[in-house]
Amino acid sequence: MTPQVNDNGNGDGLDRLLSVRKVCEVLSVSDRGLRRWIHLGLVPKPDVIIGRNLRWRASTISAIVNGNGVPRT
Repeated sequence: MTPQVNDNGNGDGLDRLLSVRKVCEVLSVSDRGLRRWIHLGLVPKPDVIIGRNLRWRASTISAIVNGNGVPRT
C-alpha cells in the first residue's frame, strides 16, 4: 500500500508541509539516510526552511513515492 501524503484531510486542496520525521517515515529511511539521499540528489532539497526546521511539500514527496522521480525546481 502506497502512503497517502498529499491530502491534509480538510478537502481544501492545500499542500501539507512534511517534517523530516514524516518524510523519513514515508520513504522508510533514517534521518541520516534522508540527508545522504538529499546530498546524492535522490530526494530534492526542502521546499521550506524555517529556522532549523526542514519541510517538504507533500506533493514533492508523493511524486517520489509514486515513481515519478525527483521533481526538478
